[in-house]
Amino acid sequence: MIEYIICLIALSIGSITDLKTREVPDYLNFALIVTGFGMAILATILNKDISYIYTSLIGFAFCFIFSVIMYYTGQWGGGDAKILMGIGSVIGISYATLRSFEMPFLLLFLLLTFFIGGIYGIVWLSIVLIKNWQSFKKTYKTVYNQSNKYIRYALYCCVPLLLIGAIVAEEVLLKATLAVMSIMFFFLYYSFIAIKVLEEIAFIKEQPIEKVTEGDWVAEDVIVNEKIIISKKNLGVTKEQLAELIALAKKGKLKTVKVKYGIPFVPSFLMAFITTLVLWLR
Repeated sequence: MIEYIICLIALSIGSITDLKTREVPDYLNFALIVTGFGMAILATILNKDISYIYTSLIGFAFCFIFSVIMYYTGQWGGGDAKILMGIGSVIGISYATLRSFEMPFLLLFLLLTFFIGGIYGIVWLSIVLIKNWQSFKKTYKTVYNQSNKYIRYALYCCVPLLLIGAIVAEEVLLKATLAVMSIMFFFLYYSFIAIKVLEEIAFIKEQPIEKVTEGDWVAEDVIVNEKIIISKKNLGVTKEQLAELIALAKKGKLKTVKVKYGIPFVPSFLMAFITTLVLWLR
């Protein structure tokens, strides 16, 4: 039970810092990872059973793979990924559970994290949209006009064809599939534009160099003397890049950088963990 309490404490602290600063401190993440492996090593020594270490390693591996996928697809930041790895090392997944095809606690938690995180993200974006409605209306038209017109033309051609196909199709399943596809294409296209607008008005800030931290995502290429210092394609500012930014700022060559901030997702991890505990203990 102690491992669940440790994770709840870590997720609570991480949620507070994520909501306040949009960051999860590395000391918390690494402390959680070390605690997980430390507990496994201690249990192995006391019980003379190496399976505790295997359990911690397997849990860490599952969370590592899940977190890396979410990180490199741009869904989460590095802090979100690291805290999940820490939870993986603390909770773990036993080899016996995998071999018996039982649903381990950690896997259920990851599934609920994905599901609850999606709902949480939609709610958060909806709140941001309501709070910035006037700015959203002004910016939407500009972003819409700048979007690829050929994609719009393709959309306007495909959607009516799919709807016609849904009407003339004889099979019920085919009718439903074509109708849903037409709605989804339309919804996804305009949702993409809406999210892009929200990103511009609420998630991108011009930050002074002294406030830029390692791991921040730049919203546009940072170029000085025709040299790209940081590309917007980079997955976060590295320690070396940050040092170069500071050096350029001291020389007066650079004052600010546009930084992109995401949704603070750690609170959704906490919600998913509590939900998993409730389901698990029933």
